[in-house]
Amino acid sequence: MVFPFFDALMMAAALQGECTTFWSEDLQDGRELAGRLTIRNPFR
Repeated sequence: MVFPFFDALMMAAALQGECTTFWSEDLQDGRELAGRLTIRNPFR
């Protein structure tokens, strides 16, 4: 899975901060990252 640089940077920060949900309208809704961070689209 390849993410744009700034999206990857924000997701890395979310993982380091032990977040469980990453809200983004640009990424695939429902995709799971590292088994503990779920990407959600706020407009779905």
